[in-house]
Amino acid sequence: NMFRFTINYDNKFGKHAINAVGAAEATEREEKWHWMSLAPVDNNYVSLLKDVGTKDGTGIDETFWETATVGFIGRVNYTYDDRYIVEASGRYDASNKFPKDKRWGFFPSVSAAWRISEESFFKNSKISNVMSNLKLRVSYGEMGDDSGANTYPQTQIAYNINKDQIGYFYNGKFMAGVSATSIPNPKLTWYTAKTYNLGLDFDLWSQKLTGTL
Repeated sequence: NMFRFTINYDNKFGKHAINAVGAAEATEREEKWHWMSLAPVDNNYVSLLKDVGTKDGTGIDETFWETATVGFIGRVNYTYDDRYIVEASGRYDASNKFPKDKRWGFFPSVSAAWRISEESFFKNSKISNVMSNLKLRVSYGEMGDDSGANTYPQTQIAYNINKDQIGYFYNGKFMAGVSATSIPNPKLTWYTAKTYNLGLDFDLWSQKLTGTL
């Protein structure tokens, strides 16, 4: 299930132009599955299945998996005289894959651009006959990622019976032990990727040739 609400604002007055977007979204996903296997003892290929379930290749399992996210997004773009452009945006997201005090994360970004080709000194130069657009831009942004985590506390927590690997000896006999498949990390939170960008965009001969540096 997914819900999204968006509101937009766009206005121009004189040499000023403002565009703003606000949004809220929520997602929820559930998954259930059952698994069962049975391998006859006299099957020659049972040894290939010994790691599935029990030693004779039989097993049964059931899993319930649920994820949910909530996010608030905002972006404001300001342009003056088609020459100077500034934009700021941010996301405030929450995911149930993390502990309650680690679920929320804020991820901002900001950018600025200068359309040099709109300046009078550029328009009055000979290069404007060849280059119709020249824009210098710089940006910084952060992005959150929760894809590397399971739900918290992790629904995959279980115990494996290790008949041949973990255990102890009692009265001369080896007794099978158990081990946890995973342990929750109470400090687990969003993975944040940061990006930096500096570039120069240009158009030549009325956009017949475009490029970016």
